[in-house]
This record gives sequence, C-alpha cells and structure tokens, in this order.
Amino acid sequence: MAAVALGIDAGTQGVKAVLVEAGGAVRGCAAEEYPIDTPAPGWAEQWPQVWWDAACRAVRRALAESGLGPSAVAVVGLSGQMHGIVLLDGRGRPIRPAVLWADSRALEETAELRRRFPEIERRACNPIMASFSAPKLLWLARHEPETWRRVRCVLLPKDAVRLQMTGEAATDPSDASGTLLFDLHQGRWMEDVIQALGLDPGRFPPVRGSGEVAGTLIREAAEALGLRPGTPVITGGADMPMGALGAGLAGPATAAVLLGTAGQVLLDVERPEPRALGRAYYFTHVLPGRYLAMGALLSAGLSLRWLKQLLDGPSYGELDRLAAAEPPGARGLLFLPYLAGTGTPHFDAVARAALVGMGMEHGRAAVARAVLEGVALGLRESLETAALATAGVAEIRAGGGGARSPLWLQILADVLGRRVVPLAFADSSALGAALLAGAGVGLFPSVEEAQRACVATGNPVLPEAGAVSHYQEVYEVYREAYRALEQVYAHLGRMRR
Repeated sequence: MAAVALGIDAGTQGVKAVLVEAGGAVRGCAAEEYPIDTPAPGWAEQWPQVWWDAACRAVRRALAESGLGPSAVAVVGLSGQMHGIVLLDGRGRPIRPAVLWADSRALEETAELRRRFPEIERRACNPIMASFSAPKLLWLARHEPETWRRVRCVLLPKDAVRLQMTGEAATDPSDASGTLLFDLHQGRWMEDVIQALGLDPGRFPPVRGSGEVAGTLIREAAEALGLRPGTPVITGGADMPMGALGAGLAGPATAAVLLGTAGQVLLDVERPEPRALGRAYYFTHVLPGRYLAMGALLSAGLSLRWLKQLLDGPSYGELDRLAAAEPPGARGLLFLPYLAGTGTPHFDAVARAALVGMGMEHGRAAVARAVLEGVALGLRESLETAALATAGVAEIRAGGGGARSPLWLQILADVLGRRVVPLAFADSSALGAALLAGAGVGLFPSVEEAQRACVATGNPVLPEAGAVSHYQEVYEVYREAYRALEQVYAHLGRMRR
C-alpha cells in the first residue's frame, strides 16, 4: 500500500486536506467551507470547533477519494491562517471565539504599540498593524477582563487544531513571527515586551521547528479524522510560508501570487531587506535559515465573495462570464479592493472599498470586471513593495482558489506585465504542509526533492502587449485614487467608531 503525507490547511473560509504519495501524485483532496462571524462592524471571529469539524469532514472525504486506508497516512502536516487569537482555559478549551486577522477592532491598541514600542517594527521586521496578534491581545485583556483572567494559553489557529490532534500546545517560528511579539533576529518570544504590556509570557506556547514532530494523534482525534492513533503530527507552519513551499518557490526570480480570501505576493529571500521594513511583511520561513517577504491585499477572494453575495448568488463561473464581456479597464470603472483595509504598502485599517467612476452605462458585468481588475492592481502594488526592484521577477506562480479562473489569470498577467504560471494544485498551503511533513519523516529525501516531485504547473499565461499598456494607465489612476480618498477614509472611520 502506498504511503502518503496528509496536509491540512485551516484557512479563513475553509479547510483543505490533501494526500500526497512519495512519488509526487496527489491521491485525494477535499475542502470544507465555513463562514466568518461579524458580530460588530470591523470584527471577524470564528469558533475553533468550526475548524476542527471541517477538518474531520475534509480528511474523511480525501481518504474516501484516495481509496486508501488510515494506515497509509504516514504523517500529518498542518498549515493555517495567520495572526488569529485563540484563548484557552486551564483544560485547553476555547473560552471565546477566535479573533481573526481580518478583525480591525484594536485600532487604539495599535496606536499605543506604535507610540510605546516603536522598536517592535525592527525586532519583528513587520509594521505594527491591527491585523496582527499583539494589538488584539491587548484589546481582549482590556475589554474582556473576566475572559482574560481565565486564559491559561494563547494559540494561533493551526496550533489549536494540532492541540485537538495531539493534546500538546506549541507553535512554530513562521506563525509566531506574525504576532509582533516574536523577535525574528533571535528566534524567540519578546518576553520583555510581553511583560511590559501586562501580558504573561507563560501563556505563550513553546516554539518548535516547523518540520519537527510535535506529537502523535490521540485516539479520540484519530477516530474523528478517520486516521490511525499514534500517527505523527508535524508542528507545521503559517499558511503563507507553506503556500510558498507548495508553489515551489526558490530564489528571487520567481514570485507567487496566492488568490485566497486575501491575496498575497510571496518571495523566498535570504534576509529581510532594511529598505522595505515598514512597507512589506517579513516572516520566518518554514525552511531553516530562510525568510519570506510578503505583500498583502486583505480582500482578494473576499472581494469576489462579497460581489457574489451582493448580486444575490451567481456562481463564480457566471461572474467570470459577465466580466469577460467587458473590455480591459471596465470602461472607466475602478474598484479599490479595501473591504477589510488596504494591506501593503499603506497599512490603512480604516480604508474601505470603493467603486470609482460608476455611471449609467455600467451594469453587473462592468462591476464584475472592475472587481477582478482591482484585486490585480492591488497585487501589483504589493509586488512592487515586496520586491522593491521587480525587474528580477520574471515569472509569477499563481495559486489559491482564484487561480482556477482563466480570466483572472489573464488579467493578472496583463496588469503585472509578466507571465503567470498556474499551479496544477491550486491549494498550495495544504500541499506545502504535506511536503514539509513528508520530508520530516523521510517519506521524501528532502523538501527540495518533494517540491521537484510534487509541484506541477499548467500552461503559462502570457501578457498581451495592448492590455499591458492600457493597464499601466489604469494602475496610475488606481494609485492616485487611494491618495485622493485617504482623508475621506479617515473621516468615515471616525464616524464608524
């Protein structure tokens, strides 16, 4: 019987599970969706049990598709959404819903961190933003003191899933580096900052290597997942580094664009670039001695999901067909994809989406086209920020659910002015988790060999010269539109509060 590695990615909108055998073939895959709760404006929450229930369903479906039995699964690897906060009591049970990366409630705490601890940006190699974990922790400690007094452990989303699998609490450097409380240079928690904030360093989990075995499946978890008790579970990593791994990134000539709930531009780098600090994100990679440079657009697939709901439920394929009927530039209609703030390089948490230039001539098709283009324009801005001199990036690897759209891939190629190569397996974070796990237990000789065997790509999508020229003009208008609306966003943000 073939031995396989199981990769599980607990994302913002759903869980993906993939089974990969040593020869590189994907034997089974499945996805289970779940909603984001928004109990107040700017809030985004989920109960951790939702992730676990979805993971159990996805793993069982992937196994059924593969035709393999539980004993074929040699190892489990984990990936998950970053920056979320899971608060556990003394018995390891969640006290309240997890506060997600898309939650922007902690604006005052973010300003306080910038004022009191400006050195965090240098030590964490990241800007102090409300989407990160530290401001959310401060908000929870101050606004929910009764809840906070019950907290005995703070975990990140994928770590909460692993806790249910193994009974062991831990995290890894890639996820810890998305909290603003982890020193990227020293590779450890900033205990001095944690204490100065009035938080207890003892509530933060130990940090283990991303590819290390962190425990084994306990019987109850194995039965729920349909797996064998005692199966080793890798510590795992944050979804963005795992996505870079699953996209086969190596070196600066290739970047990845992941079109998930959020949109990310990823580059595998040797060290953080000082000129980009404060403008791009840097995380510890799941590969030892490497870092991940990232530009982020907070509402990529989220923008399309919003449009789908707004138009009363057309399928994503129908939205593609609508958008394809419009010319590049959507006849002068521009979408600023800031449903949850801007991400890089502006880091404006109060900015919100806008349709600019709407006229009587614009209907559903123009809006659909403008949304796809607006996301691509935002990703171009993120690429230029993360890569600084983007001339060295010749190829874009495209993954995530949005990469299944041929139209969106063509728009990306035209807006970025580079060839775009779709990943054959779009869920690169789940694949990366499987590859790292398989290498960790010897199913693959190394991570590099696992990438060569398993990361397949489709036909390249080449930019069209006429569209590239047109989108250059649209891009300049896009950048000008944010500058023109920046003060309006700030005023509207005060009104919302």
